[in-house]
Amino acid sequence: FFENTTSTQILNASERGKIIHEFLEQYAEVKFGEKEIQDYIRVQTQRGISSEDAEFIATCLSNYLKLGIGNLPGKVYTEIPYIYRIDENLALTGIIDRAVIDNAGTVIDFKTNAHITDDLLRSYEFQVKAYALGVNQIFGIPVSRAVLVSLQEGKLYEIDVSKQSLDSCKG
Repeated sequence: FFENTTSTQILNASERGKIIHEFLEQYAEVKFGEKEIQDYIRVQTQRGISSEDAEFIATCLSNYLKLGIGNLPGKVYTEIPYIYRIDENLALTGIIDRAVIDNAGTVIDFKTNAHITDDLLRSYEFQVKAYALGVNQIFGIPVSRAVLVSLQEGKLYEIDVSKQSLDSCKG
């Protein structure tokens, strides 16, 4: 979908999410502002995305700036593949959007849904807890914070990553 430069096309949710994630990965350790967002949107528009999609993406990226989640201290890692083995027959796998490693870990998961319902939040909580287990295993440090970032809504959802909560995720 990125090669189309002559006509406008409507992106599906997955394609919009991919564009947003790519930008956030590119700027994971670099400060950016509205100018960089507008430049990025201009490039995406030249590639053929619709004005509706451009507005959605710009809103998500602007909300990221407003939430301040990019200003956490520590080393930033993005798009981390992991396998967390629960036992010899069961493993959790995934790709962690972002981990910020300092004395402890922070897990950040970006969502671009228009609205996160309570049911959706419950399913995402399990996913983010699994990511916390993965970060703990990969980096050998405890995860002190996990955040689900609803970019479209401009909201942070703090996820309980206490030992008790993570232990319940395992079994």
